[in-house]
This record gives sequence, structure tokens and C-alpha cells, in this order.
Amino acid sequence: IEVFRLVLAILFMGNIQFVENAKEESSVSNRDALQAFCYIFQVDEALAESVFCTRVMTSCSSRGSVYNVPNTRENAEYA
Repeated sequence: IEVFRLVLAILFMGNIQFVENAKEESSVSNRDALQAFCYIFQVDEALAESVFCTRVMTSCSSRGSVYNVPNTRENAEYA
């Protein structure tokens, strides 16, 4: 049963589409595929969208700063 759930979630993840705004930041355009993906994996919808639409960058400085950088549409599709 878990294998089928995993395959179903991967198929829904493949159906998630992204759009890009004027600042080249991506967002999910079809919420229904994202909601189905989140329901199957039992994760929060906002968290899943954040994972797809942003990436975490860390600096190598002594402070060790961490930044959430928005993905472009193309980067979000391959996240």
C-alpha cells in the first residue's frame, strides 16, 4: 500500500505547474495538484509550496547567514 501511495504522490507532483511573476519568482498555478500531493504525503500545503518555490542559500562567512532565495519557474519545475 505504501508503494502505491508513493507512486501516486510522485504522479501528482509531476502535475504541479508553476507561473512566474514580474520579479521572476515562481508560484504554484494549479492548487488542486499541490493539495492532492500534500494530502497523500500528509504535509502542510504552505511548506510544500515553499520547498518547490524557494531554495536555501548559506554564506561562507563567519556569521553563517542563511537566505531563502526565490526560484524561477524553470528552477521550481526541476526542484
